[in-house]
Amino acid sequence: MRRAGLLATSIALLLTAVLASGCGSGSTADRYEAGLRLQDEGRFEDAIAEYDRVIDETPRDAMVYYNRALAYGALGQLGRAIEDYDYAIRLQPLDAMIYTNRGAAYNELGQHEGAIEDLDEAIDLDPGDALAHNNRGNAYTNLGRYEQ
Repeated sequence: MRRAGLLATSIALLLTAVLASGCGSGSTADRYEAGLRLQDEGRFEDAIAEYDRVIDETPRDAMVYYNRALAYGALGQLGRAIEDYDYAIRLQPLDAMIYTNRGAAYNELGQHEGAIEDLDEAIDLDPGDALAHNNRGNAYTNLGRYEQ
């Protein structure tokens, strides 16, 4: 259910950006949708290639960077994923979901303090984000800080 909501939100944001930029031909939106579909199919390299094309045309869409970060993460390219999360946060600093996922990437890299900072921010933005709470608990556990 959350994935479907993310997909709908991402498509709506991209279409808004495309229409606002005056290039409403649909090709950028089609590429973005293709990237999402390829990602859902587990074809992460192909999805990244589609997102790269979208970024070339609409470089200020946070959700494209967010979704490319997810694809990089699925490939184990966590450094590249974090770079995209960083950029997505610069574009959309109030999106808890981006902080939650960047925090998860930091956790996977063993950078638990960085993970906690991101997950604290995600929880501040969305106190009901169960995944952020869970991931923050994992980061504290990994640091041996069980009292938190």
